Amino acid sequence: MTAIDCSNRAETRATLVFGGSRDADVRFVLGLGNLENLALLVRRGRIDVLAADMEVERIRRAVGGRITVWTLSSFRRAGDRGLWPAFARFVKGFGLREVLVGDRFPLGFAQALRSRGVKVSISGASVFPERRRKDREQLRAISQMQSVAVRAMRAAAAIIGESRVGQRNRLYWRGRTLGSEELRAEIERVVFTQCAVAEGTIVSCGVASADPHEPGVGPLFAGQPIVVDIFPRSRASGYWGDLTRTMVKGRMNGKLRAMFSAVRRARAEAFRRMRHGVRIRSVYRAAARALEAAGFATRMGPRAEGFIHNLGHGVGLEIHEPPVLGDVPGCLREGDVVTVEPGLYYRNVGGVRIEDVVVVTRDGCRLLSRCPLFGEIP
Repeated sequence: MTAIDCSNRAETRATLVFGGSRDADVRFVLGLGNLENLALLVRRGRIDVLAADMEVERIRRAVGGRITVWTLSSFRRAGDRGLWPAFARFVKGFGLREVLVGDRFPLGFAQALRSRGVKVSISGASVFPERRRKDREQLRAISQMQSVAVRAMRAAAAIIGESRVGQRNRLYWRGRTLGSEELRAEIERVVFTQCAVAEGTIVSCGVASADPHEPGVGPLFAGQPIVVDIFPRSRASGYWGDLTRTMVKGRMNGKLRAMFSAVRRARAEAFRRMRHGVRIRSVYRAAARALEAAGFATRMGPRAEGFIHNLGHGVGLEIHEPPVLGDVPGCLREGDVVTVEPGLYYRNVGGVRIEDVVVVTRDGCRLLSRCPLFGEIP
C-alpha cells in the first residue's frame, strides 16, 4: 500500500506513535512492511519519523518529501540505556509539552518523556480516526483478502463434500480422519499460496461451536455444525479479510435448520437497514429482533446462549477496529468497512454463524465478496 497523507491534520497537540509495521497506525501512515522500533510524530500539519539508520532511505523513497525522516544515531548519546532516551530527545527537540498516544504506547517511552517534562496523554479514541473511512485503494486491498477467504472457504467446503462418513458419523478424507486440525491446515495452505497469512482460523464442530471463538480440535462429524471462520491478512498491504460459514455434512436436524434460517434472516435484515447515517444501535437491534422473532432467546452470563456477541466490527489494518456494530451509540458512515456476522449458540446443539464484509454506501451497503452460504453439504 502507498503511504497515507495525514499532513493536512490541524492538531493542537502532537500525536506520537511508536512501533513497527505490525502497528496499524504506522502501517497506515507509511505504507511499508518489515519495519520496527520507530517513532512517528504528527504536529501542526507535518509528520516526522525517527527510525533506525538502515531504514531511513527506504522510508524516504516511500514517502517522498512530505514526511521528514530522521536517523536514530543522531539522537543517541554515550551512556544511554536502551532506546528510550534517544526517542525522548527526538520528541523534546521539537519543543513539545504534550503528546497524545494510543493505549498500547510503551511505558518506558512514556516515562522517558515525562522525565523530560513532556506530558503524555492517552487518546480515548483512535490516534488516526481517518483510518475509519476506506478509500478506493484500501477497499481493493480488503476485497483481495475477502477473495482469498472465499477461495479458502470453497476449498474447505469441497473437502467436507469429498469426505466419507464412517463409524459414529466421523468424517474421513483421503483415507484418514478429517479433524479440525487437518481442515484448518488445508485452509491455511490455500491462504498462504495467495500471498497472505491466516492467523487463528476457526474450524469448530458440534457442541464446541457454541463457543464463538473456540478454534476447534479433534474429529469432524456428519450431522453436526462445522463453523469455519477465516481471516487472512495480506503480507503485502497488511489489510485483513474476514469470512465465516457454517456447514453440515449431510442433513441438518430440525433445530439446526431453524437456527440457520433465522441467522440468514437476521443477516438480510441488517443488510436492508445499513446505510450512511443510520444509527448503529438500530441495525444491531433489528438483527436481534429477527432472531428473537424466530423463537431464539438470548441469555447472557457465564453460560451465555443465543445471540451473544455484537453484530460486527470494522475491518482494515486491524482485524477488529472501529466501528463496533453493537447496541452502542453512533452512526454508520459512508466508507465504513464492517463485518455483518449474526449468530446463534446453544450448548446442546452448537453454533451457527454467517459472516461477510461490506462497505457502507450513501444509500445502503455493498458486499466486498460473494461466497455461497453452504449450509448442508452432501
